Amino acid sequence: MESSINAMKKINETRDSFRPCGKIAAALFFVLLDLYKINPMYQFSLAWYREIFTGSIKDAKQNAQNQEKIQTIIKCHIINVYRYTCRSLFERHKLLLAF
Repeated sequence: MESSINAMKKINETRDSFRPCGKIAAALFFVLLDLYKINPMYQFSLAWYREIFTGSIKDAKQNAQNQEKIQTIIKCHIINVYRYTCRSLFERHKLLLAF
């Protein structure tokens, strides 16, 4: 019983430490969803976005130490979202996405 309580505490602490990643990832996803207001052609799926996020986590694992892992995931994810989204944007809208 005591070991399961300790395990739950550790799980909760780990989950809470990754909350900043989730907030930024959610904000970026909703930015991408709003791009259809600029041009109806810009529509992105959640499955596509999840692949980018999974790739960002894998990239961050290769580049980070434990203490800076969360910041590395955030940086990798922002770069990956920009890079993959720019592939499908018109040139005149890339600056808007960067902003």
